[in-house]
Amino acid sequence: MYKFASGQIEPEKWIKEAISVYDVSSKEEMEQSKWMQGYLELQKNRLEGILSQLNIALTISESEDGPKCAKALTPIIDKLQEITESRTYSAMQSELQNIPSTRVSGKKDCDERKKEQVKVIKNDATKAIKDLTTKQFNLTLNQVLKAYVKQNQVLNILEN
Repeated sequence: MYKFASGQIEPEKWIKEAISVYDVSSKEEMEQSKWMQGYLELQKNRLEGILSQLNIALTISESEDGPKCAKALTPIIDKLQEITESRTYSAMQSELQNIPSTRVSGKKDCDERKKEQVKVIKNDATKAIKDLTTKQFNLTLNQVLKAYVKQNQVLNILEN
């Protein structure tokens, strides 16, 4: 960080601004921080990408000779849509735990290629959701706050 700051026009000002991002002392401040809002926006973009893929699967499923498995896909799509409207880390984390687990089976007399496409998309979506849950929302807000406070202490040492 020191090397990067040294390359800035006003390195001391840059360091103060960088440190101010970590200057939070409560969960409420953290939830409203610019950093957290940016983080949530990034995760919402990921969820929208998953939603886009699931909507493609739904379109394939409902096509003329598709596997007709809207019952399996719609609850997931609805829940993901709801999660993209969450405004806090805690809400997103909690809602990600409540995504319905469904199996895509589809009707028997359908185009097998389409059935397989829908299954692959749904499985990829399930994996992406699991990755979000285990990699992006694996810490409680208290744990994130503790890490933030610790980082702030380290940065304050750098500043002084």
